[in-house]
Amino acid sequence: MKKIKLFSLALIAVTTLGGCATKKVENSSQSSVSTEEQISSSTKETTSKSAPKSSESSSKNSSVSSTSDSSSRSNASSENVDKLEATDNMSEVSYDEDTKTLTTPISKVQIVEQEFNTWKRGTKVEKIFILRYSVENTSDEIFNSANHGSLRYLDVVTEEPGKKFSGLPERVLSQETDPYHEEYKNTQKRLEQNDKTTIATAYAFRDDVKSIYVEFYDDQNNSVKRLQVDVPEN
Repeated sequence: MKKIKLFSLALIAVTTLGGCATKKVENSSQSSVSTEEQISSSTKETTSKSAPKSSESSSKNSSVSSTSDSSSRSNASSENVDKLEATDNMSEVSYDEDTKTLTTPISKVQIVEQEFNTWKRGTKVEKIFILRYSVENTSDEIFNSANHGSLRYLDVVTEEPGKKFSGLPERVLSQETDPYHEEYKNTQKRLEQNDKTTIATAYAFRDDVKSIYVEFYDDQNNSVKRLQVDVPEN
């Protein structure tokens, strides 16, 4: 299973990290619009402990770039991906490129790690993208599905014909042999004040998808930042 970490992502301008994918990439404190980082190559394979499930991946070229957008997913277009428009509370929303953290008036959301993986369910084989991120409740209220909407902090989308973005289908890491099974269960975890947890989510994508995007949401459920992730070649 290949792991790729996001790092050195600019808030407004586009930054591209070139090179080969690696199972683990350390954080970098250097960042600029023209910066390009070379990443070493390695391979990691993971096999499920019981049939018919299996997971495996191979090292491929990949790059990550940062873009910004304030539109909701339903009407987002590629024409405004490269700018950050004002939302009602935008002055209180910020992104730290060194720590990969979006700070809102009520939370801190940090990307921890990302992976591309191929897994099998019965006779069906799918390519999936696994995103791990931490959420910290910095508000004076409790985070749960009742008072915090659908607990949406991040989403993963792809660009469809017509320059529209649509969400990738999510996959349930419900079995004990699934990667990050315990962290997946945190998607509906109740967070008290000052609580922090790490969440893992998985998304399936088609063979013809070349790029996917990780979207940050502010506390008003607006998509305020979009990070492009290039899918490794087969």
